[in-house]
Amino acid sequence: MQAAFKVRLYKKSASFTWLSTCDLKVKVNVEELARLAWKLGLEVNGASIAVDSLDSYNRLLVYAAVRPFLKDHAQLAWLVQNMNSWEASYWASAVREAWWAGEGQRGVSRVARAFITLFGLM
Repeated sequence: MQAAFKVRLYKKSASFTWLSTCDLKVKVNVEELARLAWKLGLEVNGASIAVDSLDSYNRLLVYAAVRPFLKDHAQLAWLVQNMNSWEASYWASAVREAWWAGEGQRGVSRVARAFITLFGLM
């Protein structure tokens, strides 16, 4: 059986796919994303991350969407690991909706900046 959630890693970017729908393509530090995945208990296979649950997928998606707008990743990584599943689901849904609306990175950046402001990550 094929996994419903996929995170593919490239040299300087990642793509997130749920079933056959692309949720996000973003430039991100792949090593940082892989490290977070490992901390969430996920298996990293070189060019992909084996995601076993929607909650883990949502957390990685939020991290990847917000990370490009911050200088330091440590506080974001801690927050993403420790937020409850409702928060992760809400923010991941907001990222997906912005991406699917055809706004691309521009829409995602609005969601990321709202996240940064709300959680005081400036």
